[in-house]
Amino acid sequence: MKISVKRKELIHSLAIVNGVIEMRQVMPIIGNILLRVSGERLFCMGTDSTVELLHSVPLAKVDAKADGMQTTVPARKMMDICRSLPDDCVIEMVPSDNFLQIKVGSSHFSLKTLPAEDFPSMPELGEDTMTFLLPAPQLRRALEQTHFAMSKDDMRQYLKGMCIDVRQDNVRFVATDGHRLACDIYDMKSDIQEARQVIVPYKAINQLLTLLQDNTDDITFVIGHKQIKVHNDHFTMISNLIEGKYPDYEQVMVKEGNSVAVITTELFHQAVRRVAILSTEQRLVQLNFSPKTVHIDAKNTEGESATEKIDADYTGSEIKIAFNANYLIDALKAIHTEKMCITLNDGNTRSIFESEKPDEAKSSQWLCVIMPVKV
Repeated sequence: MKISVKRKELIHSLAIVNGVIEMRQVMPIIGNILLRVSGERLFCMGTDSTVELLHSVPLAKVDAKADGMQTTVPARKMMDICRSLPDDCVIEMVPSDNFLQIKVGSSHFSLKTLPAEDFPSMPELGEDTMTFLLPAPQLRRALEQTHFAMSKDDMRQYLKGMCIDVRQDNVRFVATDGHRLACDIYDMKSDIQEARQVIVPYKAINQLLTLLQDNTDDITFVIGHKQIKVHNDHFTMISNLIEGKYPDYEQVMVKEGNSVAVITTELFHQAVRRVAILSTEQRLVQLNFSPKTVHIDAKNTEGESATEKIDADYTGSEIKIAFNANYLIDALKAIHTEKMCITLNDGNTRSIFESEKPDEAKSSQWLCVIMPVKV
């Protein structure tokens, strides 16, 4: 039996699956990738025992004798071998005893395998599940506009993931690290009878973003009480959920102030990036809001400073407020409209960043809440 796959397609699949595999493993087989032939496709699977990812590519040549063949090979070595081969080649793989023979032209590699039967798999989600579909482009945008606010190193595990809050008429993607919060609300029609809120780990969200880069098909979500399954015709990802209750994010999203600035998004973004070059190690920048303008200022401990003024349509009292520049930049990168608006109360309480005048007729709405820094 012979498995034939185009190098470009195999590398793409291996790169995706490698994303869930950790450098150090408790069991050697978790450092392997499961290869399985089914029909006219080769399926590649990787896991770290908390996230499982399955991705498939078409076979370059179908060998009926190879159908049902499965084995596991070291993930890193397999990837390195494939990368070393000529760009447009077809890789031929032949299982042989406890090795996988890999052949391309005059190149021949013999890679040690472990039994596919020993490869760990995630348990089934159970019966009490919730299922809904989202278009891939809208899902990708929702994740891109919120994932930056997830915490990476907080002791509170529930902040090291994204809250997916499913309701009868919409699904909400929410992330916060305690200093900022990003939320995307996507309206959808469904037959969901009961709302459900789960927390998906940081790693699974990042893998899903990678999977969605070249995807335009609908994505199916299946949510259980301890796991989530996300899939379409090309991939399947199963992840454990983070236990715990997510903070009451809706309370944070309530607008406290009535001072509003409407600003050209890209001008504001670039001005903050420039001024922040001379900020402190804490990346502190100060915004001074006044009628028709916003002044952006920064200075550091060496006496250096930067300032920039941009036009703004501002209504309200004059306000001075300081933010972490990185938080501002992350939020501004997530805004895809020409104009944006900032709602402020004073210089000491949270501010809300939105795309200008969200259209209620549109299927999604985004906002970001950022806490100020006391100067």
